[in-house]
Amino acid sequence: MNGEELIHAVQEGDLARVQELATPQNINYVDDNSDTPLLAAIFEAYNVNNDDIIRALLDVPDIDVDLHGPSTEPPIIEAFNVGNPIIIGMLIDAGVDHYQTFSDYDFSSSSLLGESMIDGKIRIVEELLKRDEFRRELVNDLEFNSDPLFTILNSNTLWINTLKLFKLILPYTTPRILNQRMTIGKTIFHEAVDYPGTTLETLQLLVEYGALPFGISAEGKSLYEDLNHLIEFSDGDRRARYTQILEYVNSITFSLRAKSLKSIVDNEIDISSIPDSLVVL
Repeated sequence: MNGEELIHAVQEGDLARVQELATPQNINYVDDNSDTPLLAAIFEAYNVNNDDIIRALLDVPDIDVDLHGPSTEPPIIEAFNVGNPIIIGMLIDAGVDHYQTFSDYDFSSSSLLGESMIDGKIRIVEELLKRDEFRRELVNDLEFNSDPLFTILNSNTLWINTLKLFKLILPYTTPRILNQRMTIGKTIFHEAVDYPGTTLETLQLLVEYGALPFGISAEGKSLYEDLNHLIEFSDGDRRARYTQILEYVNSITFSLRAKSLKSIVDNEIDISSIPDSLVVL
């Protein structure tokens, strides 16, 4: 049957007609505008919920889920731009080659998960992390360089996106990962303090998962020095925010030192045997 008819039925949102027309012979049709039936359905998803039509197309045998014309993007890229996690999930289940596609295109990240985090696409990140392959990708990235955490801090202008993404990602971290210094010389906690959009709730979440409120930057400045510098050269709401963070850091530090002292007393440790460089009491 005619591929043009199928694309027209898709654009009209006529599910029954799509199911009637779609066959292995026309499902991979590419029209003069570089559209395929699947791409036409994804384009329509900008304006309407047509998950049922996309599902019907993906059920057709021999569909090429990566197919696109010379002037259109691959289906996974268009679905990413639409921002619909259900469509993303259906394409992944249908075998879309998302790794190669995102590597080939000029994105800040070379992966679907990474680009979703950079763009603050919370619902897509949630959908992806339901799947083992993306959880393994995240754990691998965190284990080797912690880049996902720093990328989120420096890419999302909305603080609420940072907080939501951290809630999704921090369960896959460890205290060791959170407290290692990156190439910029800071731990994720130290970097978060410097980030203007960080809220106290974000810092509390980091501490909950094992981040320590310490650190020395590559320039040799401690977290305390950085905070006091920010307070000195800020005013109004910004000064109040940094002052609140400093008070929180002080409270956490006091609590950690109190626990250390209790451990020494409870275990009758002879602190004279501890090198001066390690004593923080």
